[in-house]
Amino acid sequence: MGTVQDITDRKPAGLELKNKTNFLDRLIENSALSTWISDEEGTAIRANPAFFEFFGATREEVIGKYNLFKDAVLEKELSM
Repeated sequence: MGTVQDITDRKPAGLELKNKTNFLDRLIENSALSTWISDEEGTAIRANPAFFEFFGATREEVIGKYNLFKDAVLEKELSM
């Protein structure tokens, strides 16, 4: 017994998704604007070189460690 499935339509869709992902990756990495992305809990999962330069931080200090929702400085400023 076997199964045959036509995936002809999936190949162009997969290629289009890959191209859009690559474009977004290049856009973020080469942007002069400080950019970072967090997960749904607020923890940084990605940041571009402009971010690290602007904040004077390293990838090791930020990615997987910095959480926007647990930033004491930001909390203090927002409570004023």
